[in-house]
Amino acid sequence: MKSRNSFTSVACEAIQGGKTNAEVLRILRDRFPQEDWEKRKGYPTFYRSDLRRKGVLSAAAQRLEGVRATRGKNDLIDPAPKHVRVEVGRDGRVVIPVAYRRVLGLEEGGQALMAVERDEVRLIGRDAAIRRVQSLVAKYVPAGTSLTDELLAERRVEAAREDGERR
Repeated sequence: MKSRNSFTSVACEAIQGGKTNAEVLRILRDRFPQEDWEKRKGYPTFYRSDLRRKGVLSAAAQRLEGVRATRGKNDLIDPAPKHVRVEVGRDGRVVIPVAYRRVLGLEEGGQALMAVERDEVRLIGRDAAIRRVQSLVAKYVPAGTSLTDELLAERRVEAAREDGERR
């Protein structure tokens, strides 16, 4: 892939992040406003197909593929409505619609993280949250470095120092 800011890399990163084709197109339009969007509106479908063919679709993108509904030939649409009205039941319980659970990869007994941002509640599946943190940390870790090995080595040095202080 080209630089991290290239058209291709931005599209593929959004797809790998589990975005729908409509969301990918919005991201690309915001990032590259000078493009001829009438010619490029099919690009998210092309990139998604290319990633699928190469066998490198992320788990989030694969889940989205599993709940997709087609409008036309290879045209991926949003699997769940953007907004849906839900009722707050007894003890503050809210039922998450099935389309949302599928997109988030949530099953009965599964775990998710919930946060309040401004005056909204955000919900993210546990696996997606872990992937997000891993990708953030990966930006700062040199290639070929094992954080686990480094942590174990540091703990061994610390344990040896503590044993020396006790004697």
